[in-house]
Amino acid sequence: MTTGPGAVLVMRSDVVGGSMFPLRTTDRCVNGRSSTRDIVIDLPQVSRRHAEIIYHDEAYFASDLESSNGTLVNGERLRPGNKMALSHGDLLSFADDQVTLLFQETWDSAHLGRSTPASPDVGSEDTATISSARIAVHTALSIDSDSRELRINDGQLLHYLSSGEFDLLTVLFERRGTAVAYEELVAALYPEPINPDAAIEEIDIRIRQLRTRLELIPTNPRLIVTLPAYGYILVGPPV
Repeated sequence: MTTGPGAVLVMRSDVVGGSMFPLRTTDRCVNGRSSTRDIVIDLPQVSRRHAEIIYHDEAYFASDLESSNGTLVNGERLRPGNKMALSHGDLLSFADDQVTLLFQETWDSAHLGRSTPASPDVGSEDTATISSARIAVHTALSIDSDSRELRINDGQLLHYLSSGEFDLLTVLFERRGTAVAYEELVAALYPEPINPDAAIEEIDIRIRQLRTRLELIPTNPRLIVTLPAYGYILVGPPV
């Protein structure tokens, strides 16, 4: 569960598109069909004021605002008036699962003091370099597709990405803050015809490799987020 600022809702939907919505600790985040809502879901199954996310006692909570068709969190229907604490990776569902919002904890300055575990294939001599790169990549990441250089906020050049990993990260970086579907990734990365299932399997492998190299805790990713049965999103300000 998040303990302060640094959370987003990532929208996944085939009918209204995908986007990312930062959450603040000072405001309520209300979603619904009305154009005045913080997150607009313009579908007939969604009420004008459907649900809200609030921050209280160092945690985020979801509650249903007596909507007509209800709100689900990880498949469990919220009772109107009750609040459910949200944890990293929770899914809020609306309109018969046509729209889901992924609750995602993101990077904040509180993590900068944490130690970084070394990758299994990295020797102790290189651990400090890799660790500092993982920390910095969350604050500023730049990619030059012409020179094929990946740099972090202090200008440090990172050399340890394969060609396939670099290409995948570039596609996500160009769409950062936006959900990218598997179909879009396959089209961008494989100009020649390829079995879609094989391509998706290869993309998943490269994502795991990228997380091992870039994430502070690869098993609890906060930079490259999985959108189940849809694709991935690189967390960051929308382009």
